[in-house]
Amino acid sequence: MPFIIGLAVVILAISLRNLISMENSLEEGRGPQGEILLMTIPMMVLVAFLMLLMVNESGTGPKALREKLPITALMLAMFIIGMLIEPKIPRPEGTLGDALGTTLLLVPILLIALMILPSGQRISDEEE
Repeated sequence: MPFIIGLAVVILAISLRNLISMENSLEEGRGPQGEILLMTIPMMVLVAFLMLLMVNESGTGPKALREKLPITALMLAMFIIGMLIEPKIPRPEGTLGDALGTTLLLVPILLIALMILPSGQRISDEEE
């Protein structure tokens, strides 16, 4: 599991770097060039590898899909609503806009992480 988390962080870092580089190049009036175009291929390979690791990780043991169905539906709804609403939110320029954008990214990530990570109460229930 630590390897999966580390790989996800690497993918996140590469994608954020690509996004910032692409945004800067578009603001300067030129299209994406050089390393931005070349970094998408390794990122896609890492994403595919992460998907394979997640399938292997979730493939062990019995699956209790009924218990996790509401959580999965909530995560999917959050993602879809976020994708529809986010472009329509006006964002101020400068540091305030960056802070707002970071907050808009971190809140759903933290909520999803809290839903996915097991709580201490569940662990004690399983031991009994």
